[in-house]
Amino acid sequence: MLPTELLNARSITYGELIGNGRSYRVPPFQRDYSWKKEFWEELWEDVIRLVEGKPESEKARGHYLGTIVLQELSETEYVVIDGQQRLATLSLLALAAVKRHRSLAEQGIDSDQNKKWAETFYSDFLGFLDRIQLVEKAKLELNRRDDNFYRHYLLRFKEHPNIQSQPRSNRLLNDALRFFEEKIEENTLLSENGAALARFLDETLGRRVLFIRIGVQDELSAYTIFETLNARGMKLSASDLLRNYLFSILTDSYQQEFLSDAWDRFSETVGQDNLTEFLRFYLMLTHTTVRGERLFKLFKDNIGTAEQVTAFLEDIESYAELYLALGSPSHEFWRENQEQKKWIRELVLFEVKQLYPVLFAAHRRFSPADFTRLLKLLTVVSFRYTIIGGLNPNALESAYGRVAREIMAGTIKRPRGVFESLLRDNIYVPDEKFKDDFSYVSIPVQGRKRHIVKYILARIEDFVRQSPGSSPEVSIDFETDKGTIEHILPQKPNNLWVTNFKTLEHGRFVHRLGNYALLESSGNQDVGGQSFKEKKQIFAKSGYQLTQELAAVYEDWKPDQIEHRQRKLAEYAVQIWRADFDEG
Repeated sequence: MLPTELLNARSITYGELIGNGRSYRVPPFQRDYSWKKEFWEELWEDVIRLVEGKPESEKARGHYLGTIVLQELSETEYVVIDGQQRLATLSLLALAAVKRHRSLAEQGIDSDQNKKWAETFYSDFLGFLDRIQLVEKAKLELNRRDDNFYRHYLLRFKEHPNIQSQPRSNRLLNDALRFFEEKIEENTLLSENGAALARFLDETLGRRVLFIRIGVQDELSAYTIFETLNARGMKLSASDLLRNYLFSILTDSYQQEFLSDAWDRFSETVGQDNLTEFLRFYLMLTHTTVRGERLFKLFKDNIGTAEQVTAFLEDIESYAELYLALGSPSHEFWRENQEQKKWIRELVLFEVKQLYPVLFAAHRRFSPADFTRLLKLLTVVSFRYTIIGGLNPNALESAYGRVAREIMAGTIKRPRGVFESLLRDNIYVPDEKFKDDFSYVSIPVQGRKRHIVKYILARIEDFVRQSPGSSPEVSIDFETDKGTIEHILPQKPNNLWVTNFKTLEHGRFVHRLGNYALLESSGNQDVGGQSFKEKKQIFAKSGYQLTQELAAVYEDWKPDQIEHRQRKLAEYAVQIWRADFDEG
């Protein structure tokens, strides 16, 4: 349970939230407006469904837009800790409706009534006259990059003279407003009937759009509740909260500008959606347990001065480009080292990210040659443990995190040390277990797994071609090779296969690696659902040695033959995907 003094949470309508003279301020260095068309469309469809919903009970129900986390400054003033994207977008939707009321009035359609509606709803949702200072105030103050454009152009119904020259977030705000204006205009009921439009604003937007409002005393309280909120599926942005914390440390405007520029550079490199993950991997270089929801506490314990903020920013920028490159073998980062690019391509295929902290540390501490050797080792480890073994991924994070910290501390100095550490933790699967796992694994050729099967068959084919005693062959590449994957036992067997495979046996064997073969695309079209005897004639003409062997070795194709062939492939696999540290 959370301490009750830290927060209060309750359901609240958008009208209640934004009404009664309340105003909301987005921290000046919070991230810019970033919602795009897909989010505007989703919001519009959800809201308009409340208007058009059938039966009536559906119209009566509200639509929740999730949690909004607010720091209370006074009874009427709040800082938006989380939820600024939704609040800004709802304001633009309300503004579009108010502009439609103004347009109807200007067209002479119930002019007095529509003018009064425009003034009333503008005051309800967008801005009001401060009774003490007697100045017009916006209900929502955006960050430093967006607020001037929002208040001085959009809220004043003015067109910017050169919108394309404005920051991207300003253009998104402008585009969002135009989007909602068009949607209202397309809706005959709302565009031509001021009363219907008023009901839309008052009843639908004001009373049926709902939030879970969470009030906190300060940003520290927001971080304290972070773990519980995430456990309940209410996602906050740890990176946004961290950014605000760092800015709170800096008081000098020059330092704040430096932080803003540096943060923007690194977040653009990493990608806004990846910031929390990146920061978690970064912390694993020095901390034992790093859960995404506890990022703030760890950073707060280590960063408390302007000098520490500067050092932190300089450090993470050095890792940001590497983080991006680790997910993209085509990145410029690998242009000078094709061997590293080769192994990165395989790690991307395997989608194993728990090893990133190890690569962060090794890229800083190891020589280029040792970094290359480590990449090869980690592809082998990942293939054995994850792709073939299907073992618990949770064990990877603690093991890789510890290895990363030992590399940073200088305890592990070479790839051999990484191998020995992973061997002790049972992360490197021994030969006998790997061979046994490979002998029985099934991988359906669907989605990403199709590429994995192609990769496995291509690597083994390439190994056989290069083996002593084989005639020299050009290496094949799993991405560029034009061969296709043939199910020897068809996925949809006809009567020719019923004798050899009963229904249950078909399900057990059709996706076994031993049942797959590489085949030229023309041959694959010819094979179809033919019998194995007929397929053999096509296999014999194939340019793939493993496929030729099917015709030479097997007279028939039954469960025993699939298992025999897969065991043979497993013998090759043990030699291909292995860590070799006899030297160095």
